[in-house]
Amino acid sequence: MDEHLVLESLGSHFGIDGKLAGFRQTNGGHVHDTYIATYEFSGCRRRYVHQRISPVFADVTGLMSNVVMISSHLEKKLAEPRRSTPSQGRRALRVIKTRWGRHHWEDPDQRAWRTFEFIPGAHSCTDVDTPSQAYEIGAAFGNYLALLDDLGTTVSSNTHAADLTARTGAASSACATTTALFETIPRFHDLDRYLANLENSVTEDACARVTSAGVATTLEEVLRMRWIAREVRKKISLGDLASRPVHNDCKSANVLCDDITGEWVCVIDLDTTMNGYALHDFGDIARTAATPAREDERDPELSRLDLTLFNAAARGYLEACAHLLSEPELDSLPLGAIAMAYEAAVRFLTDFLNGDTYFKVDYPDHNLVRCRAQLALANSMIKDADRMSAIVANLQAC
Repeated sequence: MDEHLVLESLGSHFGIDGKLAGFRQTNGGHVHDTYIATYEFSGCRRRYVHQRISPVFADVTGLMSNVVMISSHLEKKLAEPRRSTPSQGRRALRVIKTRWGRHHWEDPDQRAWRTFEFIPGAHSCTDVDTPSQAYEIGAAFGNYLALLDDLGTTVSSNTHAADLTARTGAASSACATTTALFETIPRFHDLDRYLANLENSVTEDACARVTSAGVATTLEEVLRMRWIAREVRKKISLGDLASRPVHNDCKSANVLCDDITGEWVCVIDLDTTMNGYALHDFGDIARTAATPAREDERDPELSRLDLTLFNAAARGYLEACAHLLSEPELDSLPLGAIAMAYEAAVRFLTDFLNGDTYFKVDYPDHNLVRCRAQLALANSMIKDADRMSAIVANLQAC
């Protein structure tokens, strides 16, 4: 079915009785297709966010169960008087149900759609140029982790730790309970899995890209840095990192900041929130908020760690959640920064070799450019690993 026709009909499916005045597709976002739609209601206008859910998420019902659970929990926590803020009422996403009481709707082509209330007066923090912006990104995700700390738990075992034990032979005793969150993407931050996927893609070379210009050199560098996966595996297998509800995709672009004050307003893109490790969340904050370069910077020389931005982002994060993190978790944060830049490089290169089937691209070698930028950033972080550790330690002591 024509997507334009689907968009024109979405309001009726989600119980929006206003007249559609127009819609526009947003830029950014690697997997979903997102549209801002404006509706007219008796002289006033209201906006909603319509999103076509990527087939990357196979179980949409489980996915939306998580999103609704998390959003409801955040709204309840943020309504507490002691948490009152200038952005009260805009801190949590609000899911709009369909006319039939569901949280998503499938179009005639079996593509799943969902709708959120639009959060006014805020923008996505795609570019981070100042310490104050970096601080707000860190604070947003630090508060997110803290707010989810008391999300309901069950007595199921930690599946990631169990899988790690099976693969490494190292027992993990941390966190015998997990949250009731559905695992939307199994082994989401498993570097070993991503490296295995890369090696399979190289072997199959389905798009005949392995021998294209410059790919061999990039591939060689990626594989030379496999020691990062071993370090992460070793850190987790010790069993002293808590498995807790984490966002798992802490890109700066997944924070909305106030258009006037610049303060963080709301964390968005909750789809990968599930049990995981703080090192991955913090690592993605550093990867996107502690560098002046974009994720797809063409000049690798510009893809470097900025310690001033790193200090600001780490301060915002730790002010909000350091009291919840154990000493081993805090010690793991700098490694998380290196690991997430490297993981992004591995995933971008794999997707390039596969024909760009996972991440959206704007030009033919976009994923290859992204890979090289993230490799350069990872190498910069490795050089400054001791400085990152010193900053984290100093902030803990404050």
